[in-house]
Amino acid sequence: MLRRTTQSSVNPYIDNFEDAFGKSGGNRRSNHAYEAKYSASVQNVAALGRRPSDWMKRDLLAGAAGDDRRNFPQRQLMKNESTFLQQASDRLPTDLGPNAIRELRGFDYFNRRHQLDMKAAMPVDSAARRSALSASVCPTSLYQTSTLIPHDLKGVRNSNLCKNSWSCPHCYARRMTEKYQSAIAKFEQHPAAFMMLLSQQSVITLDDVHEFQRQRTAMKTLLQSTAESLGVTGGLSTIQVGPTLEQRPYWDQNEASYENVQQLSLRVAVMGCVSEQRSSLLKLRRFLAGEFMLPQGTAIDLMRAEIPGALRAMFVKGRKSSTAMAELSDNDYGLFHWPTMTLCSPQQWQSRFEMTRNLKCVLPWGDWRKNAKTTDVASTCKTEVPPVNAADRRADLLNKRSLDVGIADTACMGRVALRQHLHNKGLDVSERDVRWLIERRTQQGIS
Repeated sequence: MLRRTTQSSVNPYIDNFEDAFGKSGGNRRSNHAYEAKYSASVQNVAALGRRPSDWMKRDLLAGAAGDDRRNFPQRQLMKNESTFLQQASDRLPTDLGPNAIRELRGFDYFNRRHQLDMKAAMPVDSAARRSALSASVCPTSLYQTSTLIPHDLKGVRNSNLCKNSWSCPHCYARRMTEKYQSAIAKFEQHPAAFMMLLSQQSVITLDDVHEFQRQRTAMKTLLQSTAESLGVTGGLSTIQVGPTLEQRPYWDQNEASYENVQQLSLRVAVMGCVSEQRSSLLKLRRFLAGEFMLPQGTAIDLMRAEIPGALRAMFVKGRKSSTAMAELSDNDYGLFHWPTMTLCSPQQWQSRFEMTRNLKCVLPWGDWRKNAKTTDVASTCKTEVPPVNAADRRADLLNKRSLDVGIADTACMGRVALRQHLHNKGLDVSERDVRWLIERRTQQGIS
């Protein structure tokens, strides 16, 4: 059980004059370094999740950022003993050690500093500025914490989460977890023989929305038709847009060059399953026999569904030090990939935001799209629609929860855990009511 931490009980120590990168160089100065340090360290680490989805979030964000050779500041920060990386308020088992927390908090610091820098570079009262502002106070998804980031900034959502998966890496990781749970439910209902991942990458010009739409549509159509030709019946498709960077030969210049500041990198990935139907297996067998040629520039990975960790590897390519049985060979990233946005320029960030602000980053296709309502985890319960008099029913639910369940037991539970806990206590609560309880709890914490 997590203990809810109020702002008065958290007082992180931050040295305002300390160089987070040490004296060895590579310090990219920022006017928002102190604020980012405080936002990252004020969230005391209550627990590290050990579920596969928790490890996937860390691989998707902190793991990929540390493995990217262009991201010199991320690695240099880990070598320096910065005071804000480890706080006395953290409560974790001693066997985990401080290195994991330092890595996760380091990524959180870079992300928040970058969001604040982008906010300052955006036009006043613009949508991009408000989005960066909301993402800078969104709680981390890398570990469990009950501390809300304090702020007195205008234009920030009252909700705890900013829910902007295109601008916030933490909300992007949460979206990945939702789709991962949906995929598990899909495979439980319709077992698959193989899983396949295909991807393509291209370069687009800044502010050219028509080129971006044309290329992403063409790439997604090509990948999905190719997958269907190989026996894939359906799955998920993702779109990622990130900065185009070049690696410099000397580390003391941050290893990231902004010479291609007028470009963005576009990646489209398609993941699907090959069912046990005879027609699907026959198409796949022809491909393995060399009777089908892949389109140029297409990376493909094929994996048996029965291999432990295959679905996780398809979603997020494990770290280089991983010893998992399921590993991708041709794809540089998994289905989900968060580009190294902390190295992008304000022009690249602004153009990326304008291109993707109304776009869904992940969509089902094939039979997954046709059966989305029945396979979505959030829609598996048919009794989730509240009655007409929802206010009275929720007031009664709140009284039962206070008397029979105990608020202290559910103070920091998430949506899934809270609903299961209430079910174990004999309360049949719908998905919408659980979201309402969490929203009410959040508002009470803010006030």
